[in-house]
Amino acid sequence: MIPFSCIIVDDEPIALKLLAGCIGKISSLNLVKAYSDPVLALQEIITSENMVDFAFIDVEMPGLNGVLLAEKIAHKANNIVLVSAHIVYAIDGYNVNAKHFLYKPFDFESFESMIGRIINNLAKEKPYIMVTLGSKMQVQRVYVDEIIAIKGNGNYINIHTINGVLVSYYKLSDMEHDLKIFLFMKRISKSYIISIKHIEKVEGFAISLKNNLNLSVGESYRSDFKKSIKKLLYSNLT
Repeated sequence: MIPFSCIIVDDEPIALKLLAGCIGKISSLNLVKAYSDPVLALQEIITSENMVDFAFIDVEMPGLNGVLLAEKIAHKANNIVLVSAHIVYAIDGYNVNAKHFLYKPFDFESFESMIGRIINNLAKEKPYIMVTLGSKMQVQRVYVDEIIAIKGNGNYINIHTINGVLVSYYKLSDMEHDLKIFLFMKRISKSYIISIKHIEKVEGFAISLKNNLNLSVGESYRSDFKKSIKKLLYSNLT
């Protein structure tokens, strides 16, 4: 399994070291970077091309409050964990989509227990696929719910997600096979698989998707597509 990428933002050296140590003891986690300066962290995180799986953010920091930082980088971190000695900040965290809270003081056992719960829930709630990207053959986790469409291009595919486009060495037919358990992922032509969840408008067999993707359903795929749309409309009404 590819480890979940992590960053830490905490101005207290002892707390930062403790968090780094806890992450280092769990094989399913990988610490990418630890920041003691929240302003520098903000600059680097929002300009990075990569998302992170976990961002551990201390709440009480000079220069930039942890809750505000969490709000600003929410689009760059799949899971934000606020860290504080004051439980009241857990409520603030929910307002900025930071749904996880680590109460200080903590030890490895409490940290491990929290991470275990989050990862177990992710496996149930946020299924993902692993894809190989670029010339460096970097392996990356892509959450299925974030995929808008996948375009085949010979031995490569362009994966359009809500956060951008990823290019992977993969055949579209192989990807279709890997995604067959997800009934909302539908092949609509020789070149495209789309997510029904991200359809914004359908006019006949012309489809408008999020991120300004406009596609048409191939003739041999139209019957199956009509059935899928009917099921989608029914499920939204019940």
